[in-house]
Amino acid sequence: MQVTYQNQPEDFFAILRALSWRERIFGYLQVAGLGHCVWPLLLILVILQEWEFLGWIGLLLGVFLLYYTYTYARNWWQLPKHVFIVPGEQQVRLTDDFLEATSQRGSSRRRWKYVSRIIDQPEHLMIYVHSQRYMAIPKKYFASPEEAQAFFARANQLRADAQDKPLPPLDWETFRRDFDLDELPLIKYLKWTLDPKLSARIDTLGADQDGTKTIPTLLGLIGQTIFPSVVVLFLFSLKLTSENDNPLLLNVVYFTLLLLAILFAFIFGMQLHTYRQYSKSLARQAKLLRPEQIWFYAEGIGSITEEGHSFHRWNLIGPVENDREAIVILDIPPFIYGIIPKASFESPEEEEVLRERMQECYERVHETALDATLVDGEDEAIVADLADNPFRSPPTKRT
Repeated sequence: MQVTYQNQPEDFFAILRALSWRERIFGYLQVAGLGHCVWPLLLILVILQEWEFLGWIGLLLGVFLLYYTYTYARNWWQLPKHVFIVPGEQQVRLTDDFLEATSQRGSSRRRWKYVSRIIDQPEHLMIYVHSQRYMAIPKKYFASPEEAQAFFARANQLRADAQDKPLPPLDWETFRRDFDLDELPLIKYLKWTLDPKLSARIDTLGADQDGTKTIPTLLGLIGQTIFPSVVVLFLFSLKLTSENDNPLLLNVVYFTLLLLAILFAFIFGMQLHTYRQYSKSLARQAKLLRPEQIWFYAEGIGSITEEGHSFHRWNLIGPVENDREAIVILDIPPFIYGIIPKASFESPEEEEVLRERMQECYERVHETALDATLVDGEDEAIVADLADNPFRSPPTKRT
């Protein structure tokens, strides 16, 4: 069974409607992680009994939470400005062993065991290939409601049957032949061993070419508490023992040190938040199924994971970034397509040549797409000009 369809930005609402209330609340509570940035300075103000400062900070936090709540809830009735949809026609095909998809983005063949869930909605069929990756298939592209229901039932049955069956074999040559990729000349085949710590660092901080982004250590975090702790103890004793003979000088010293302690506490909170994000990401690495081998073509990149095969074209994949320890191939935000450790190359020269070739492939495709957009824009301008004055000659295009 198969269906060919095309998504519109409005299909984004189908994703939100498919979320359970538990998932919606969990998504909203992600903001609670920022509490690690705030609680150290709140603790300082409570210890020093600076209730006025505490009130102002509480007011700012309240305004922020109100705005965050509004923007989060607004997604359910107002389309966000930047909604990514795969352009053009897409085709989804159900086979006994795989869920197959083809689009302008590329092709994929996914084992049914790794399809997260399938949801039947009034106007869409939602196939989640990952907790945050989905296919939103509008039912209007089926010949009848009965055909849509049969497609949904078949997909659910294949997914259920796959849980107890041996995994079907994965073979790149078969995938390449079945999806008409034989004519693409292979530039390089790469294989490496995943480094969980490297992947977690890049997931947390992004690519770091200059070595300026570092994950704080537990010992470093403990060291960062020493200075604000000493300052707070000094301020606390100053409040208890100060006399009122020179209140202006005492106030200047007191509030200067207080602001300094608050600043250091806030920096400590941000570092603590980064450390916790890194720790969570490191714990997730065992469950993430990232590519450990890729086939690099001028037209795109192919890969195999436990989930299945995929081929992504450069026109719908993110840029290639240079990290100090890896080549990072980005996907649709917030996803990372692949992390290739530089240690897997035979020499720095080989890594540099290959990375620059990847960047060249990406830039060439995207520059071509940009030029096409500009040409279309010029054509529209010419049509508008002639409509305003049909007796005027059209302007000459730039060469």
